[in-house]
Amino acid sequence: MTEDLIHRKILIGEQASEIRELLGRPDDNGQNAYSYKVVTSARCHFWDCFLDVVFDKASGKVTHVSVSD
Repeated sequence: MTEDLIHRKILIGEQASEIRELLGRPDDNGQNAYSYKVVTSARCHFWDCFLDVVFDKASGKVTHVSVSD
């Protein structure tokens, strides 16, 4: 699912409220970003991996989505 969200750019241009509606409450929300704990590969069983959703400060719209560990 995370790969599809990233490659198809489904979340790009969406507002924070739309992201919460689609993905639920984030596991971590910092300034201009939400992070959702995900398991995308075997390495994510050993340490935490996150789907990071980054928002533009001015417009509040999603500009970047990636997986980090």
